Amino acid sequence: GHLGASLAEQACTGDTKIFRERGGGIGQTMSDDYDIPAVTEGLGETYEFLGKLTFKPFPSVGQTHPPATAIKRIVEENGLDTDDITNVRVRVTETAKEKAGWDFEPEGVMSAQGNMQYAVATYLADGEIRIDAYTEEAIRRPEVLDRIDDVEIVADPDLVDDDSSFNSRYKTTVEADTADGTTYSATVSQPPGFPENPMSDEEIVDKF
Repeated sequence: GHLGASLAEQACTGDTKIFRERGGGIGQTMSDDYDIPAVTEGLGETYEFLGKLTFKPFPSVGQTHPPATAIKRIVEENGLDTDDITNVRVRVTETAKEKAGWDFEPEGVMSAQGNMQYAVATYLADGEIRIDAYTEEAIRRPEVLDRIDDVEIVADPDLVDDDSSFNSRYKTTVEADTADGTTYSATVSQPPGFPENPMSDEEIVDKF
């Protein structure tokens, strides 16, 4: 907020198409159909910062959190080692695949921060997802790039894509195959840290 006010004081201008741009615009990030008055309703009067604040346990965009949470849950709840997992399928909506499910190439830190395949592969390689996995050197590590090939992002038509609810946008099912032929599955709609599923104080301290 302070930075924005300082820039405005210096007459700096910003993007004039924030409601319309595909992929980066407020209106069209999740849908082709949007309602500008709904975005500006209560502007300057209603403040929901604390009620809508998200603490991200992983240092990446929100859409990567459901698959990262699901693969972590599969490993921890079934007493697996990440080396036991041979293949992973991440089932998401078509919109989520378009936004963060492209085939990963190490083309900069932001390419990794915005990619579901990288988040899952990093967990498989490291057993965790921390800030030091998002550097120019880290995103090119052979052990992570080898695991990229084991992670498939699938657009699942059974996941509703035209529902504006939180669950619809983030609902993700992860299926993990292990070397002994077993397939484990987990579905996540509300990742930890999101307002509907807040992190504990201990988890926030650990993150920082």
